[in-house]
Amino acid sequence: MAVIACQGLPPVNEPEVNPEEQKEEPGLPPIDETGGPTLINAEIPPVVSTKVSLTAGDAPGLSLAWEAGDAIRINESLFSIVEEGMTASKAGFTGPSLSGSSFTVLYPGTFADEAAWNARSYKGQVQTGNGSTDHLSWNAKLSGLSSYGALFFADMPGQEFVQNGVIKFSFNLPERFAGLESIGLTLPEAVIPLTNDPEGEKAATLSIGLKEVDVTKESREIAAYMMVPPAMIVLEPGCIYTITLSGPDGQTEAIEKTVDADGLVFGAGRVTVLSLDADDLQEPLFWGGEGTENSPYQIKSLKHLQNMNDLIVSNAGASKLYFKLVGDIDMAGVDWVYKNNSIGNNFPINFDGDGHTISNFNMTQWSASLFGAIKGEVYNLKFKDATIVTNTASASRGGLLAYRAGGTDTAAYIHDITVDGLSVTGTTSAVGGLVGGLTNGTIENCIITGLNLTAQAAAGGIVGEILDAESAVKECSVSGTVTFSGGASGDTYQGGIVGKVAADGTISRCHSSVILQGSVHTKILGGIVGGATANVIIEESAFDGSLDCINSQGGGILGRANKAAVIRNCYSSGSITADSGYSGGILGYSASENDMEINISDCYSTLSFSPTNTYSANAVGGMIGGHDKATKKWCVSGLLAWHRKISFPNMGNATYGVIVGQMHSGASSAATSFSNCWYRSDLDYTLKGAVKTPRSDEDITVGGKKTYDGKPAAGGMTCSQKAREVGWSADFWDFSNDYPVLKNLP
Repeated sequence: MAVIACQGLPPVNEPEVNPEEQKEEPGLPPIDETGGPTLINAEIPPVVSTKVSLTAGDAPGLSLAWEAGDAIRINESLFSIVEEGMTASKAGFTGPSLSGSSFTVLYPGTFADEAAWNARSYKGQVQTGNGSTDHLSWNAKLSGLSSYGALFFADMPGQEFVQNGVIKFSFNLPERFAGLESIGLTLPEAVIPLTNDPEGEKAATLSIGLKEVDVTKESREIAAYMMVPPAMIVLEPGCIYTITLSGPDGQTEAIEKTVDADGLVFGAGRVTVLSLDADDLQEPLFWGGEGTENSPYQIKSLKHLQNMNDLIVSNAGASKLYFKLVGDIDMAGVDWVYKNNSIGNNFPINFDGDGHTISNFNMTQWSASLFGAIKGEVYNLKFKDATIVTNTASASRGGLLAYRAGGTDTAAYIHDITVDGLSVTGTTSAVGGLVGGLTNGTIENCIITGLNLTAQAAAGGIVGEILDAESAVKECSVSGTVTFSGGASGDTYQGGIVGKVAADGTISRCHSSVILQGSVHTKILGGIVGGATANVIIEESAFDGSLDCINSQGGGILGRANKAAVIRNCYSSGSITADSGYSGGILGYSASENDMEINISDCYSTLSFSPTNTYSANAVGGMIGGHDKATKKWCVSGLLAWHRKISFPNMGNATYGVIVGQMHSGASSAATSFSNCWYRSDLDYTLKGAVKTPRSDEDITVGGKKTYDGKPAAGGMTCSQKAREVGWSADFWDFSNDYPVLKNLP
């Protein structure tokens, strides 16, 4: 017998097991012994707690009756039931004459011997139908008998009797369960034998599977029966055991129960009734799970999502919690308020969307987003038709997932997010499609289609601004519009992927099909990145949207670089319109100083240039607009200006060039290198309506504001042919078409 005591409680004496005194069931009555060596009698009581033919009755126990076809085995010899004169409790059995002084009786006789009876497993039990007992079977053993003419299946002098038990689960299934697939019982220790052998394998949990359980009835009353092995298990008062209900789609709820002052006994011929009442079945915080890596909290409803919102804040500073979306959630009409609004909260989470969709998310708040400030990991999540509005004049970031993600002490990793239909409106601080501000984080493999982003400050299709610590955006794609809505800021960086890089950042393998447009206010636009006030690397990325550079600086890949910048293996197509400022097919403007290097290599552009007739200042270049600072080092190679037409109308005092519009005189010849820069031989190049012949002067470092056109490729040469000739890597580029195609774009 296993006795489980609870810490802090006084020990209790093991009860004397007397069937007459068990509150669950009455004991077994004695019978008269009759019969001979080949015809024996066996008796069972009319109501006991286990089974030959167990059927549910009015009492807590189960009815027990002999059945036609029953058999018992005595010392490995089979004895068959005599149906004539058989009653529910008495029957005769016939079999061979046996000799010996010790006999063991097994029921049912289908077990070949005692070893087979001992090995009978209680794992994998399944009940078909609510309240059914068809799956139950009685396992009984009499041993130490000196004779077998009359058998008493009870505790009697001179014999050892063991029998299995039954647990009956009784409760009303809550409406939140669409069905019930299993019930599990977990004890504080691994004391449940999994076979009839009390010395065999033991576990803390035993469960019953359920099939065809009808929960459409108004009462939703559940009756489920689970067999337990013959060993007696006693739980002392104060012990805690757990009943786990599992429904469809992974729904799991674990209900903890405390043993009362009478204690609790399982097995050894008992039917132990375990009931759950309304207090036990209060709706839990989540659909299931324990918040761990192996058992994440399961989120299936809006209530579960809000409970997660509350839990993130209430457990701030604790270990990481894990969440998993197990169904689609429609948030139409929901007034959502996130709770985690502190970027100093170091409590990380792991949120697995599991491919499910959150639709119609709509939030208006000073820093609107789903999670607020977030650290940890969010992934495998889809959104449909979402709206984000930051509605205050004070500094307020915003983004669909977080107004700020990551921190200098705890990273954020956001990946495999898909958004179909997103409206974002920002006021005076950074907003992004997914994240307003990113610190010490990585965003990877995220796709947004149908973006409509309007902002007065830094704005990006994926990230508004990279802040404070090095971060990366990888393999992301955005299509839609990013619009500057006015305002007095000098900090209006707008990019198809990232608006502003204010801390060192890397953007790789990203694709932007964004239309960037705005008002007459000064701004900085980039097809991939608007502007960088910190070091930036942009690689294997492409832009094929349009730039509306009104009184602005703009570049097909990067609008402006204030520090060191690397742009490699990128291309731009689509169109650019400008009236002033610096504009270029790859880089618009560089303000880098103090030995900051600008490194651009293996890029091409087919961007269509359409400067307005009022264009009158600064510079336009097919690949690089230019700079007016004394950048100490330019390292440019492998640029292909493969525009079909470049037309500059009324240029005023502006400078222009097929490769570079303006190179400041401060750039020293020793530190500046332009090599292998080409334009297509049939370029249609006009200035103020007149055909212009590109300059062949390759020295752009001598005096004044110099421009650079590069060299013409051989007639009829495709861009791919020239790229291969120049030495672009086939690791990044596919040269099978007229224009090179990046292999690793999302």
